[in-house]
Amino acid sequence: MILIVRALVKSGRINNGLASIKDVIHFVQIIFNVDLKDYHRKYQDIKGSHDPTKFLDYLKEVIIDDIDQSDEKGHQSKGNNITYILYSCY
Repeated sequence: MILIVRALVKSGRINNGLASIKDVIHFVQIIFNVDLKDYHRKYQDIKGSHDPTKFLDYLKEVIIDDIDQSDEKGHQSKGNNITYILYSCY
């Protein structure tokens, strides 16, 4: 989650680039009911890991599989609505 938040903030996609990492972390904690305290330390740990984008790579594969499955079915499933919403923001 921390990498996703950082990527969204650094890309300028939230609040016309005016959002801070701290503010978005706070929002994510509330909306997803997760604890992201010590996000600075966790980010440093991720940066120092052997494969810092492992989780993002996994999420990418999940999306690719979802797209492939929806193409095979010939229509979008209800779960693709959030994918469409996020993608349309790009």
